Formats: sequence, C-alpha cells, structure tokens
Amino acid sequence: MKKMGIRRGGLLITSTIVRDILERVTKALQNKTWMVVGGVASQLWAYVMSGNCVYCRPTDNLNIVGIDIARDLEVLFKALAEGFIGDQIRRLNVLISHHPRFRVDIESYAEKRTYMTEFDRRVFLDIWNIKVPVSALEDHIIAKLLMGRDKDIFDIRNIFLAYKRYLRSNILMNTEPKYLIHLSSIKKRLEEEYPEMTSDVISMIESITGSDFKELEKAEDKPRKMVELLRL
Repeated sequence: MKKMGIRRGGLLITSTIVRDILERVTKALQNKTWMVVGGVASQLWAYVMSGNCVYCRPTDNLNIVGIDIARDLEVLFKALAEGFIGDQIRRLNVLISHHPRFRVDIESYAEKRTYMTEFDRRVFLDIWNIKVPVSALEDHIIAKLLMGRDKDIFDIRNIFLAYKRYLRSNILMNTEPKYLIHLSSIKKRLEEEYPEMTSDVISMIESITGSDFKELEKAEDKPRKMVELLRL
C-alpha cells in the first residue's frame, strides 16, 4: 500500500486517488479562478521543492477555494452544493473514497471580494504535465500558522525542510531558485491584515527555523545564507 501513496494517516499526492482528482478538477476548472489550499497544498509545495514526498504529511481531504466554481464541480462530482446560485458562498463536500478515506472540500465564492488577494498571488505548479494553482508560499505559511494546530505547524516545518533542500540543490547545480520564501512579504501582510497575530506568527517561524526572524528576512534572497539559517 505504501508504494501507492497510501499511509495509515491518509494519502499522499502520489496516490492514484489524489492524482486523479487533481487532474479532473484542473480540467473542469481550466477557465475559472481557483486554487488548492490546506494539507494538499503543503504536499504539492514540498513535492515540487524536494522532488519527492519525504516531507509530505498524509491527509484525508483536498481543500479547494475558487470564484464561481460550485456548478462546475457539481457536474464533475454529481453532487449538490449547499445554498443557492447567487449566494455569496456555497460549499460542497464530496466523499471520494471510503477505504482509504478521502474527501474533497470546496468553497465557491460568488465574486472576488477585496480581501481575497490570495487569488492574485497564487502559483501554478507544473506537476504530472498539468498546472495546478496553489496558494503562494507566503500566503500558505500565514494561513497555516494562523490556524496554529499541531498538524499545521508540522506542515510548515516540512515546507521549510523541503525549502532548505531545494535551495541546497540550486546552489550545487549553480542555478537560480525559481521559488523563494519572502519573509518581508509575510511580515508586511501580517502587519496589514492580522496585526494582533503578527508577533505570534513571527515567533512560530523563529521556533520552526531556529533563527531570528530579522536575520531570515535579510537573507530571503541569499540562498547560501538562508541554508545556514534554516537550522531544522
């Protein structure tokens, strides 16, 4: 079962189930604004940066958010979303598999609201010959640490572990990293949108990385220094 991406605690993106659902959803929503968030987003980032799922936490659900995507996914999954067409937000929860257990949780917004700038910053990751839209690294880190659950902190620790490996690989190959975690952007967004939580999130990042946030911020575009500071 392990070689199929199935673990006792859930599934990995390398499993046939998760890969198939991502491919089908990507095709169904090719003309819509949407992205993957949550645990699968953590897996996708860790997989792309490290080249495997060694830093992936198994999960039993896929979280998707988007603008006006309810109808498309109702057709895809042959299920009905909560509420009515025109509601500000509609939710759809689909159980894909009982054994292993896996479900898709969808939030469909009627329109893009001013505070939903995360959609403008989403990143399209090339994987399995498809482009999967995922929340930007900085947004993902903030969202997870604001939740603050053990599994969320574990996911972000894995993100930084994968990031360290990714930067080391680029240094060895003498190539410029395509993806960088901008600590200054994390701090700016926290101060603008979550001022009461800024110090808590920064403290969590320091605890995870083992380094002072100001030092991390200064090294955000210096891969060699960042590798030294990521003391995981």
